[in-house]
Amino acid sequence: MKKKVHYTRGYCPLPQNDRSITLFIKLRNNFINKYICFRPLKVLQIKLGLFALILIASENLNKTLDYKNLHDHELTINILFYLILLINGTYIWLLNEWHSLRKKIQEPVVTYEENGLLHTQLWKKPIVTLVQDNLIINYKINPTIRTIIYQIISYNTIFLLLFGLISV
Repeated sequence: MKKKVHYTRGYCPLPQNDRSITLFIKLRNNFINKYICFRPLKVLQIKLGLFALILIASENLNKTLDYKNLHDHELTINILFYLILLINGTYIWLLNEWHSLRKKIQEPVVTYEENGLLHTQLWKKPIVTLVQDNLIINYKINPTIRTIIYQIISYNTIFLLLFGLISV
């Protein structure tokens, strides 16, 4: 009868903070990831609320300050443009974080340093760890990356339509 080896019982010279499952959990529990990647409808409500709030506030600001040189919606368009730029920057940062995590998990050989030694050493992942890492990539990381890309496309489409309606 074959003896089953559990992946956590095998020897892994990596510190707990550098292991693939720990990196995945840290990134998934990040505050921005929780609300942008895993609650997209709530984020859409917040973004549309921000959009409406900025639209109302900039219209009131135009009337209060009585800009004569600006067109009717020029201040609104500028504020919305920077809001969209900030949101897209956040999405690109998240996409980069998930891509770098996937790249780091896919590596079959990991470099590490032991506590007392200054030189780096190589550790080849066993088959069980590679299988576990591929499961994490296929069932957790790739769907999250697809969700982020879908949200970038859909929210930019919504904002461009609303942006076009305002500028007309």
